Amino acid sequence: MKPLRENQKLRLETPIKKANQKTFKALVSLASFKDRNGIVTTLGYFVNLSDADKEAELKEIQSRFNALLGNSGLILVNLSPDFLITDLNEQALKTFNWEKENVTQRNFFEVILPGDEWKKTLEETRNRLSEENTSELENQSVLSDKTQHTFSWSLAKETDPKDETIKGYIAIAKDITEFKEAQNSLKENEVLLNSIVDKSNDAFIAIDENGIIQSFNTGAEHLFGYSSDEILGQNVSNLMPEPYSKEHDNYLSRFLETGRSKLVGGPPREFVGKRKNGSIFPFEITVREMYKGYQRLFVGIGQDISKRKALEVALNENREKFRRFMEAESNAVIIIDSVSQQIIEHNDAALQMYGYESDDLLNLTFQNLLAKPDSSEEGAESSTSPGLGSVNKTALLYQKKKDGTVFPSHITTNSFLVQDQNMELKIIRDTSSQVRLEENFKEAEGHLRNVLNSVDSAIFLKDRSGKFTLVNAAFERLFNKTNEEIKGKTAEEVFPGEYLEALFSGDSSVYEAASPLEGK
Repeated sequence: MKPLRENQKLRLETPIKKANQKTFKALVSLASFKDRNGIVTTLGYFVNLSDADKEAELKEIQSRFNALLGNSGLILVNLSPDFLITDLNEQALKTFNWEKENVTQRNFFEVILPGDEWKKTLEETRNRLSEENTSELENQSVLSDKTQHTFSWSLAKETDPKDETIKGYIAIAKDITEFKEAQNSLKENEVLLNSIVDKSNDAFIAIDENGIIQSFNTGAEHLFGYSSDEILGQNVSNLMPEPYSKEHDNYLSRFLETGRSKLVGGPPREFVGKRKNGSIFPFEITVREMYKGYQRLFVGIGQDISKRKALEVALNENREKFRRFMEAESNAVIIIDSVSQQIIEHNDAALQMYGYESDDLLNLTFQNLLAKPDSSEEGAESSTSPGLGSVNKTALLYQKKKDGTVFPSHITTNSFLVQDQNMELKIIRDTSSQVRLEENFKEAEGHLRNVLNSVDSAIFLKDRSGKFTLVNAAFERLFNKTNEEIKGKTAEEVFPGEYLEALFSGDSSVYEAASPLEGK
């Protein structure tokens, strides 16, 4: 006897053994259905057929059994041996909006199927039920609310327990519209997913528990150089160089035995792949476990990272060059965020200049290093440097060390961009010595002017280019021209031509002799 399916009804006669080991003939009626909560329930009655007086009891129990099925929420239709509708429950009338007198004694298939389709279905069902106890079919019906629903029907034989002749059939239906919609949606999503996967630039490769390739998308074809027809059914180790190709099967076996893996279900990892032409390349792969029906699969999603690795090598080389530059630069070098002014990097010279430890300096902003935090880089000259963007050079900016010492500095600022972040590289030169020299020169120049001004003779100083650098007070009185008017100019620019020969003809002789010369 075959297992009783959902929405099926079965009656059979069978011997039953009592507790005293005596047997009696009994009629067993079984029906399986799903209630409103989705729970599958089976109802069964046992009737003793050993006595003739049990006939009335049999009819009564059968009547109760049919009544119970009628109130179960199932759609029930009783059919004659010729598949004519003989009876149906209220649920059938309500669901399909049928009038009982309009469908009774009509062919069941003609009622539920459109056009002439019912004739073919009738013949197929008749042939199936001649060999089996049940038959199933689906139909679509427009209900009273004008919506189309899909129903699944199960037809089961009703046989006479005495001679096994067919008394009729019972048809039980359930609405599977939601199931069908979900199934169609699942198929559509599967088609969409397959389309996305196939057109993805990433490689999607699915293998079974034996490492045999089951799926190979277009991205994988481009990455490895194989067509899907060439590689499907082959071991995935063909896509790996030695020694990985030999180790893969052992690795897969260990995972199947232990269930432990750093790769399956883990973060992306870097591996080495082998193309059809034998070339080796680095790629990154993520592996996930999935089931397709009862088949266990492992899906790898990979991408070529050759360009990324090349960039990493170039970046490391540039970092090394930058490190060497930072170490070799005698001036202080710091890198800051242009927006926050936070110090991000520095060289050893910066630590020596400011007197901070590295961790302390990295916790400061550039503004913290200024003697006046609100001061700006005045007198800055802007230009453009290839690869670095704008370059600013400051004439003078006062900064302070950790111990509070204030010192003058000259700063060159290079602006550049790193991963969409505006950065500045500042080269700071301590100009304390230069400023002291300038101050000493100004002091000496002032002292010299005082000495020359005390002399009654007109005295002037010129550089080798012939430009006046200083004249004393007697010179100013004699020629009625101030030091500021004459300084930086040549004699030709200041005096008329007739005086030039008389006044300055001996200049070249003084230069050549490197000794004083008196004139008239």
